[in-house]
Amino acid sequence: FLEREHKEADAENAAEDKGFTGRKQGTRPSHDLQEFVGEYANPGYGRVTIALSNSQNSLQFKLNDLTRTVGHFHYDTFAVPADPIDPIEKLKISFITDLNGDISSVSIPLEENVKSILFDRVAEKQMFEREFLEQFIGDYDFMGRTLSVRFNGSKLTAAFPGEPVLPLEPKHGTLFNVVSLPGTTIEFKKDESGAFTQLIFGATDVSYLIKRK
Repeated sequence: FLEREHKEADAENAAEDKGFTGRKQGTRPSHDLQEFVGEYANPGYGRVTIALSNSQNSLQFKLNDLTRTVGHFHYDTFAVPADPIDPIEKLKISFITDLNGDISSVSIPLEENVKSILFDRVAEKQMFEREFLEQFIGDYDFMGRTLSVRFNGSKLTAAFPGEPVLPLEPKHGTLFNVVSLPGTTIEFKKDESGAFTQLIFGATDVSYLIKRK
């Protein structure tokens, strides 16, 4: 068995040396690795957790009791390292970007002869916790207008004076969708001291950096 594996590996290396490979050389991920980190879910297969590896220069994925480090293969595709005794060696996972440029899902071929399983990105649990959300509460100066961010007991809201209150739907990290304004997001950002004192108000084709009063 091992002899056959070695022969296959030698053949693959020879093909790669001659440029006969499915791997696209000279590519890099479309985002910083930190932006791939998060929770992804599929109704039939559960949740996949993507984290930074201990080395910080590769990713780790966890599905139920299965945990593996995956290195960059090409573009937004990562692969389990070759290992003859690993039943999922060389398994590739591919991330998908939405229209806003955010990582929105990950595709993983978990079964032979079955189309890759799509796991959609979901908000982390802390994005529904009061203690986490309260650090974003405040009034922000939007070009002379006040944008008030409040916690209504279950979620964050945003509103300008005299205008309807806009619920904010957790997306991931510190990024929220503005529910009644499709394509509009609010992402809270830390300042140099590590405190959340600013936000990015993003629409379809423009973004504004807004600071807390």
